[in-house]
Amino acid sequence: QLAKSDPAAALQMLATLPVGRGDTSAYTNVLSRWAADDPQAAAAAALQLPRAARDGVVGNLAGVWAAKDPAAALAWAGQLGEASARRSALGGVVNGWAGTDPAAALAWARAVGDPALRRSFAADALNAWLNSDPAAAQAQILAMPAGAERNDAVAGAVQTLAQRDVPAALQLVNQLPQGRRRNQAIGNLLNNSAANADPQLAAQLYAMLPPGEQSNQAGNMAGRMARNDVNTALTWAAALPEGQARKQALSTAAEVWAQSDPAAAVAWVMQNNPPTNNDNTLGNVFSTWANGTPDEALAWALAQPAGKTRNDLVIFSIGRLAITDPQRAAELLKTKLPAGDQSSAANNLATNWANNDPVAAAAWAGQLPAGDARSNALSAVTQKWAEADPTAAAHWLDGFPAGKERDIMVRQLSDQTIGTDPEGALAWAATIGQADTRAQQIR
Repeated sequence: QLAKSDPAAALQMLATLPVGRGDTSAYTNVLSRWAADDPQAAAAAALQLPRAARDGVVGNLAGVWAAKDPAAALAWAGQLGEASARRSALGGVVNGWAGTDPAAALAWARAVGDPALRRSFAADALNAWLNSDPAAAQAQILAMPAGAERNDAVAGAVQTLAQRDVPAALQLVNQLPQGRRRNQAIGNLLNNSAANADPQLAAQLYAMLPPGEQSNQAGNMAGRMARNDVNTALTWAAALPEGQARKQALSTAAEVWAQSDPAAAVAWVMQNNPPTNNDNTLGNVFSTWANGTPDEALAWALAQPAGKTRNDLVIFSIGRLAITDPQRAAELLKTKLPAGDQSSAANNLATNWANNDPVAAAAWAGQLPAGDARSNALSAVTQKWAEADPTAAAHWLDGFPAGKERDIMVRQLSDQTIGTDPEGALAWAATIGQADTRAQQIR
């Protein structure tokens, strides 16, 4: 209210507030209101503000002034001494002027000598024109001579129109020569809501990209499609030519599907086995299931035919189950996995168990029979315990006899403590029994 009735008093009040209270947005609000009635007085007051606030408010003030008297606003902005304030004020003039006379604002912007400022001011004027009269602005852009500035203007117009007039934006894209700016413009259209809701439009835009850019966009595009309609996304992805883009699209669509129906997504992957760039689609999809409902995912994994795929899924499930029910996870490791796969499962189980209860995880790992599963579990416990409480981890480690197993654990303790206790880490490294390993750790 004070900003309306007595803006000078409002500014004085802001100046008395603690730092952070009288910030740029508050000054901008007061001065913009003042400039609507008395721009010269508001401009004079703005120049008395601290520099950090001044640079932030002159653009809005100049814009309000330029909407009524662009010549006076332009004269004031142009004579400001500090480059940052002058740049901000001139940009505000262009925006305010373009709201009432975009052709004149654009003509002035195109006459600016500095190339970078010319492009920036022209883009601001055209953007304002596109908002008020898109057809006239587009005609103005298309009348520009071929070259970098025209391409900049077309690309900026595509970005502005993408959210409200995709056909018009698409026509402008076709005016761009092949290259980075054209690809970026198509990418902007692909990312907007209209393309996400219209699979035919999205496919049309995708087909306009060169093969290399298609590979970059395929996964994102399939993911956006899948959030609206999984079947449409999978059908589109499956129809792509064999290659990296198709692989990535199928993989991403399945992973998005898993967020809403993981059981169906996993079943689809198992049946179709789409090749992916890292052959890990099943793992990614299944992990979404196991992270959400671990018991359900585990039951499904245990019901699969014996083999590597089944064991890999069970290993992941056991590791995830260890977060909430480590005792049951330990029993499943022993009873549901062949000996050759227990080593990887032991590492996952021990890592997740030790995050919550390193003492219990250490007790479990210590009673395992000698072998890779025990060594991996002890190493994982040491790492996690040393991260949380290196003193307790060191005390536990003191009880282990010399040997390869202890050396592995000492290396973990030394690695985890080197940043906080370099002398202690070095002392521990010196106790490693194997000479080469000791020398490597000390170095």
